[in-house]
Amino acid sequence: MKDVETRPYEIIRQDSAAHIVRDKATGVTGYTAFTFMRSSDEYVRSISTSAVVMVKGDGDKLAMSVANPDINMDKHTLSQAVPVSVTLKGAWQLAANNDNVSVVRKGSKTVVTVNCKDGIPVQIQLNKV
Repeated sequence: MKDVETRPYEIIRQDSAAHIVRDKATGVTGYTAFTFMRSSDEYVRSISTSAVVMVKGDGDKLAMSVANPDINMDKHTLSQAVPVSVTLKGAWQLAANNDNVSVVRKGSKTVVTVNCKDGIPVQIQLNKV
């Protein structure tokens, strides 16, 4: 689709650090970070390492999915958990406890750290503080 206006998606960023795309119909923004990346969009300030992150805001709620596609196997072919930190704009808290997720508020931002393993996405619900 060459006509930007008729595409069902908006390309926000496409460079060597990240590809960021927003689906116009659902408002979901998808981030593929190839390395540490900074962002200046509505919710995400940065992603600490290679990861696939999806975010959908709805007023005072934020749905987020985080995965690291690198299986990170050791020499015995056992996968190791990899922490991925997503820094969000604003103050957020977990809607429900999740053993794979930690949330730390730092002033006007919130750092959500997810222990990713086996390429499986971790689903997170956050509430604005």
